Amino acid sequence: MATLSAASIHSENLASLRSLADQSPLFKHLQGVFQITVIIDANIILRDLLWLTKKRTKPGARSELKELLDAETVLAVAPTFLLEEIAYHIQKFAAERSIPFDVLIAEWEAYKARIRFVDVGGPDPTFLDPKDAPYIKLQRESGHLIYSRDTDILRMGGMTAPPILFANLRLYSRQVVIEYTLKAGGQGTLVVSFALAAAVTKFTRTLVGKVSKRFLWIAALIIVCALIYGPTRQFLKSFLAALPEKAQKLGIWLSTEFTQLADEHERARKAAGSALAAAKESIDNPGRL
Repeated sequence: MATLSAASIHSENLASLRSLADQSPLFKHLQGVFQITVIIDANIILRDLLWLTKKRTKPGARSELKELLDAETVLAVAPTFLLEEIAYHIQKFAAERSIPFDVLIAEWEAYKARIRFVDVGGPDPTFLDPKDAPYIKLQRESGHLIYSRDTDILRMGGMTAPPILFANLRLYSRQVVIEYTLKAGGQGTLVVSFALAAAVTKFTRTLVGKVSKRFLWIAALIIVCALIYGPTRQFLKSFLAALPEKAQKLGIWLSTEFTQLADEHERARKAAGSALAAAKESIDNPGRL
């Protein structure tokens, strides 16, 4: 009987989990899932587009930044001038790297949908590099780090996000989505697969017999809550010894399943915490001159 496991949980599910916080007070704790807004430079976009269209070997694989944007761990913002830069470079970029233009445009359109654009004007000749001026101006207005490999950003007093930040945030996203998928509501309730829920219901029927559906679901919920917590799982193990053989076997199986889920949750929680601490250290020490 298949149940929910960490292997089946992917980082893009974080975006759906975050939306639950607005739908129900039971999911209010999801508001604490980390999120950062970053200004994206054109050189980062072009580099990612090259990987997505030319260097990717596994269909459906995503770049580091694209995965973070899909998970909404990173929110991308850019000056409207970025659109001009990409429009200017993209055709030449496709020709130089032998990328079909329509393929490159399709990837760019998907990327563009993840970026919020802010008009701060175009190139400014009073800056060391006039074309970088919109990014510096947007940073001065918003305070967000700039993700760029252009050293002129630093020379003009800009602060950049170090690449290691995104590596740590990717690890964080992949772990925290496991933690919060296995956790729902402030009381630590676990989200379980249909198969596992059905097994709980079946076990409940062996205990309470033929009753109304409403009572059955209340009883099943009580059993789920009991299975979640270590102390009550121990009590249930003792309780199971006195049950008929069929109920005893099903109860032991359920207790084992919930123990495994609880262990996966704890491993993910610790890994997410470590990755987030490393990411925050990068944020506190941005690239600057």
